Amino acid sequence: MIGRVRLLLAAIAFLKRHALLGVGRTLRSYKTLIPVAVEYKHGLDTGTNATAMEAMHARNAPRVLAMIHNLKGLYTKVGQVLSVRTDELPAAYVAELSTLQDALPPRPFRGVRAQVRRTLGRAARNLTLADGPPLGVASIGQVHRARFGGRDVCVKVQDERCRRQFKSDMAGCRVFCQLFSPGYLAMLDEIRRQFDTEFDYRHEAANLDEIRANLEARGERRVVVPKSVPALVTRTVLGMEFLRGPTLLSYAKRRVAAIERLPFFLRAVPYAFLRLELGRYYRVLVEVHGAQLLLDGCFNGDPHPGNILKSPDGTLGLIDYGQVKRIDDVMRRRLCLLMLALADDDDDAVVDAFVATGFRTRDMNRTVIAKYAHLWFNRDDRRSTDGMEPMKYYDELNLADPTVAVPEQLILASRMTWLLRCFGQAIGVRDVRLAREFRATALAALRTPVMLALGPAPP
Repeated sequence: MIGRVRLLLAAIAFLKRHALLGVGRTLRSYKTLIPVAVEYKHGLDTGTNATAMEAMHARNAPRVLAMIHNLKGLYTKVGQVLSVRTDELPAAYVAELSTLQDALPPRPFRGVRAQVRRTLGRAARNLTLADGPPLGVASIGQVHRARFGGRDVCVKVQDERCRRQFKSDMAGCRVFCQLFSPGYLAMLDEIRRQFDTEFDYRHEAANLDEIRANLEARGERRVVVPKSVPALVTRTVLGMEFLRGPTLLSYAKRRVAAIERLPFFLRAVPYAFLRLELGRYYRVLVEVHGAQLLLDGCFNGDPHPGNILKSPDGTLGLIDYGQVKRIDDVMRRRLCLLMLALADDDDDAVVDAFVATGFRTRDMNRTVIAKYAHLWFNRDDRRSTDGMEPMKYYDELNLADPTVAVPEQLILASRMTWLLRCFGQAIGVRDVRLAREFRATALAALRTPVMLALGPAPP
């Protein structure tokens, strides 16, 4: 219990740090976060019992969610990431923050329609937006169903205020890291660069089409990525093929709610079947994203639950490709070798492979470097992090032997693997070790002609 509360205090502190350069946003966040932090601090200092602490969570979680809704920007991204840490965050916060995956407050429809007409110009004459709630609301935009040229499409419309908010939040976070946590600077800068591309939907349209083409070239039929509609693509508007179905997260919630309505003695079997079903979907997601990363070198760095749809035919729809990263063949080969070493628990080979990617620490302590590698790409359960929450564990590693250079091409790859691990833990998959799941794909990649031209494949 105390560990979860301390994580919550760390998260609150993290949120506060992101508004250093925006005085108005800072004051609005402090209005909520300072009283919440003081209440938890008092509870920890006075030894508040578990029942009282749960009541504190239930009281404060909606307040934090309301603040995130109000401020949006990077606060939303942080809330989305925290919401999938069901193994770390108190249940009341998971329940509230999980709504950030697919149930954010929308902008008024009138303003969205006006922006679409203004931005698309003549193309908007053949477009009819469905008048009603959006299909989904993300951190920087919302998606509406529409008709264009006699077919169903969906149109993603960016909230043009978000770019300024993100820039302010990221700048504030960078100032803090420069002063107090320089080990995070390289990762923060890479994330900032990716956010910059996410604000231009023309990049996302190209990403959609490239990822989709890669899937089709491999004959992948278990997932589908929507086609872009070129006539409906601008910097702040993105038209694409309409995919049917709820998010996998909302589907799972509905199934759980239905099971909970059954008598207690009838719940075990439906729960078991649901776990099996979600487990199958999870393996598909892991295999598909592993192929994107290791076979294609072009992958989505943001596969959080709100970006995964469950189609009526049983396939998974993968959406939101604003944070796509590409890595070159040389780095891809090095990453494949690292994945094999991690999967085999060969820490000597892990260190050699990770250092080959460009990873460096001050003292080049091989034990610490192996731990960094497992945390970046393989596992972050309590057994692998000395009983610590992952962010705390990373800080401890930085204290023991600080990073001085990180492979920028792999920062988003690490984020992708972390989000997949979080999702696995959220649906009940235990002992998630992604490197083992990626092993066969890494071997297959190393045996392709492009990789063999760079060096021999392992036996």
